Amino acid sequence: MTRIFALYYPRLSTTHGEKMSLLFTPAKIGNLEIPNRILRSATAELMANDLDGKPTEQLKSLWVALAKGGTGLIITGHMYVHSS
Repeated sequence: MTRIFALYYPRLSTTHGEKMSLLFTPAKIGNLEIPNRILRSATAELMANDLDGKPTEQLKSLWVALAKGGTGLIITGHMYVHSS
């Protein structure tokens, strides 16, 4: 099961339900706006190609499923850096 973490949000003097509704509001990280405050942290899925580090179709499918499931920000796990 994928762990989902919420981005930090300021404590408010509101009810618990109102605080939780903040999870589903847009947030900005610098110039990047994400649709909600739910993120998937970087993990070692071990789904990249062993030879060149490129994402496999299995890994791409995981990212698509996370995005379709409502994850606002996905931080990728271990990848190689291309020399160019």
